[in-house]
Amino acid sequence: MVPYILRTMFLVALISASGCAPGRSIPSLTEVPPDKLLDNVIAAQSRIEDIKSSALLSVHFNGRGGRVSARIRYKKPGLLKVFVQGGFRVIAVIALNEDRAQVYIPTDNLVFEGSLEGTDSLIPGLLVPMKDIRSSLTGLIDLTEFTIGKISNYEIRDGMYSLSIQNAAGKRTIWVDPDRMTIVRDQTEEGDGKITDRRYEQYTRMNNIWRPLRIRILKDSPDESLDLRFEQQSLNSGLTASELALTLPESIRRIPLSEMVIQ
Repeated sequence: MVPYILRTMFLVALISASGCAPGRSIPSLTEVPPDKLLDNVIAAQSRIEDIKSSALLSVHFNGRGGRVSARIRYKKPGLLKVFVQGGFRVIAVIALNEDRAQVYIPTDNLVFEGSLEGTDSLIPGLLVPMKDIRSSLTGLIDLTEFTIGKISNYEIRDGMYSLSIQNAAGKRTIWVDPDRMTIVRDQTEEGDGKITDRRYEQYTRMNNIWRPLRIRILKDSPDESLDLRFEQQSLNSGLTASELALTLPESIRRIPLSEMVIQ
């Protein structure tokens, strides 16, 4: 079957993950054991049960640029639903449920759907791991790679704690604000030298939880970037799993996720 060509600018935006720049400088820090630091960061994130937000995204990819708005719904541990809007029209709805992904295109009455093997799997057409899509839209970062035995470097840099891991795929470094216990930057360097720099900025406190108001993703190419600005956020409002389920019309055309292509 000939791959279905999907021309949706927002979906291209999702090929970027999330991240943040080192925040304010702190004059002096007491070194905290890396396992304790990671426990503190994970504990801060774990207090979030669900998120309701709206955001404006500015995207540049392959020499093209555009803006879309999105309504984002997240429920712990792995439910995510995103309404992508262009003007006054919903142009796509993305639903992730653990290792299952659906991309619904209302104007064409079709849905791409399929299963993925783990959070490191790529969604066809997006060429990005599912865990990066979640983190770029929710501001929650997957830290399962950062086990004590894998940490290759740990230091205090620019007033922040910096932890790195190295494996066959490349190097990943996170910067942690020691005061708020939030990740302000998440950088990956692939084996071929390509760098993705994810920056979390403009933190504010909501329900006694620190949340970024802006997420920027910068790549080696100046033509590839994402700038997400949250317009509204609410936390732990009691979202249910049924509210994040994707309801489809009976006449929907179902296409395997593997046949989704973006141009």
